[in-house]
Amino acid sequence: MKDFQFLILGHGLAGACLASNLSMNNETFRVLHSEEKPCASEKAAGLMNPVTGRRMALTWKHEVLFPNARNFYSKIWRHIHRNEGTFLSKRTIRKALHSIEEVNFLSAKSAWNGYSKLIEIEENTSPQMEIFNNLQSWAITNDGARMNVPEFLFDCREDLENSGNIINANFEIGDLRKIENGWEWKGTTFENVVSCLGIDCPWVGLDLWPVKGQMYEFSGMPDWGQDVLKTDKFMIPLENGNVLAGSTYERDVRNHILDEAGLEEVTSDLLPHIKQNLKLEKAWAGVRPTTPDRLPIIKKVEDNLYCINGMGTKGVSLAPWASEEILRIIRTEQEAKH
Repeated sequence: MKDFQFLILGHGLAGACLASNLSMNNETFRVLHSEEKPCASEKAAGLMNPVTGRRMALTWKHEVLFPNARNFYSKIWRHIHRNEGTFLSKRTIRKALHSIEEVNFLSAKSAWNGYSKLIEIEENTSPQMEIFNNLQSWAITNDGARMNVPEFLFDCREDLENSGNIINANFEIGDLRKIENGWEWKGTTFENVVSCLGIDCPWVGLDLWPVKGQMYEFSGMPDWGQDVLKTDKFMIPLENGNVLAGSTYERDVRNHILDEAGLEEVTSDLLPHIKQNLKLEKAWAGVRPTTPDRLPIIKKVEDNLYCINGMGTKGVSLAPWASEEILRIIRTEQEAKH
């Protein structure tokens, strides 16, 4: 008999959703989280967008992931706060179109199977939304959402602290020892270990690509409401009246250094008079784990050791499903053994 059923390594989006899942099902666990090491989820913009990229491709499994995420974050809210609510806020997302060719392409695409309920073209633009160079019109999706990820993680960690289920410590692989039908970490035994360590995971290796992203919070932007505006980058109105802008995409870069090139890249599409009125309030960088095929890693590493990783920019929509999927894999194996 082990002391606990699960040890979760890391408390970003994947670790938080997995811990919440276990807590709601009254399973025994501990979460190992380091407050010293950078956490990519704490730097995340928190967007859920059903169509992404320059060519507005459908997000993988969005028809499953998005309803599941909405339900999951509402359940976690109720579990933590004991009242009705959710961590997600619905957001309309507007993709700026800069040429007639783009408009024609997406007008045709909006009629395709799978796209017709997600994309509509708005030919006219209101003056307060004219902030980008060469703006022709907008491709609009009404199925988007955003979560304040740092706020979500704070609430989840506070709940774990109240229940005594989180340990603030750095994970060192040498502290983890294989035992019969489980693992031991510093004298405490666990049936299963699930790594949610992101780019620092020691069991993923070449399957993982580090991608650095720089993000900026500005004041001085026009007030266009709560819609998220996108070119290659995004502009997200915040509750404090500022705008969150980003993110750069710097593959195979692991540092968290901010630079002028990142700031210029994020603001390059803005009209000159908009750009000159901006005031930089905050800036930060994070290194997110991605994969060559852009699909998440949800797998068994060896007996009683599992991994969730590689969610890239889609952690908010993927993490609830990934936490449920890894538990399905573990329970299926347990049932097969018995």
